[in-house]
Amino acid sequence: MIGLWRLLLLLLALGLLLPVLDRLIQIYQLLQGLSPILAAVVVAVILVLLAALGLWGWRLLGVWGQSRG
Repeated sequence: MIGLWRLLLLLLALGLLLPVLDRLIQIYQLLQGLSPILAAVVVAVILVLLAALGLWGWRLLGVWGQSRG
């Protein structure tokens, strides 16, 4: 039953990420008009935020606690 709960949480997270992906497409279109250095900074910030969100989701699913023992 816990596996089903985690699967439902994962599906919910994927559903919540669809608007985020749409926003990323809009940001990409905006980046095409910026200077390359500023575009690289914006992309780096977005990647850091996505990594933090991924780690938070990993902990939410309980995988982090299991992998550490």
